[in-house]
Amino acid sequence: DKILYFLPSIKTLIDIGCGSGLWLNLLELKRDNIDLLIGVDIDEEKLKLARSSKNKRIKYLNLKEYNSQKISTDCITLIDVVYLLSKDEQMKLFQDCFQRLNDGGALFIKDVITVPYWKFLIVSFQEFIAVKMLHITYGEEFFWLTRDYLIDTLSHIGFKEIRIERIDRWYPYPHFLCIAKK
Repeated sequence: DKILYFLPSIKTLIDIGCGSGLWLNLLELKRDNIDLLIGVDIDEEKLKLARSSKNKRIKYLNLKEYNSQKISTDCITLIDVVYLLSKDEQMKLFQDCFQRLNDGGALFIKDVITVPYWKFLIVSFQEFIAVKMLHITYGEEFFWLTRDYLIDTLSHIGFKEIRIERIDRWYPYPHFLCIAKK
């Protein structure tokens, strides 16, 4: 819900790493003004579950389908996805997002940041169990984000306005939201 506060009025949104579609279904319920919501994921089982919701405004694509289409959008969200990608994969993803965004569009990255350290220790332990032991999601290594890395990388790609908001108050996880406008 904290991300909804920052989300501007938009007509289209792509959620990369949508999993079972919880975020898109929340948007479908809370935002009447969005015409099309697109979810993208690599996990066919999660996509199968997501597609079972049958919401008319939500379309789900696997990565191959998504990459084969030239879709442009007002907003792209990356929620708890980026840390699972290598720095090279992150750069490619951010560049792809920049190219797909309409002028004035925004990239929303909600992820974990490395400060404060005590919160970071909690989430890194939790993610180790979820990814390495339970295989809830995919990832070979973790590539945790820092504020400076995000600002430098996104600026280099061409994003103009970049701001980082802490959204972890009262939570034991160091969550942040990065909003980068094209």
